[in-house]
Amino acid sequence: MPLSLVERLGELTDPRGRQGRQYPMVGLLTLCLVAILAGDATPEAIAQFGRLRQKRLGHALGFRNGNMPCANTISAL
Repeated sequence: MPLSLVERLGELTDPRGRQGRQYPMVGLLTLCLVAILAGDATPEAIAQFGRLRQKRLGHALGFRNGNMPCANTISAL
C-alpha cells in the first residue's frame, strides 16, 4: 500500500538544529501544504490560517498545547 503524504513528509530529514525544533517538522510542512491548498501562500497567510483553526488543527498536527507557529517560524523553513 502506498504511503500517505504525511508519512512521506515524515521520511524527510529535519535540517534544523536542536534549538529550532519547537514544532515538529511534519506538522509544519503539513500546515504549509494545507494552507497553500486553501489559497494562502505567504508565511503571514499560512500563520493566519493556522491561528484561525488553532484548537483543532494545532493538536492534530502535534503542536504542544495546540499553539500555532508564527510567520517568522514558517518563513525559516
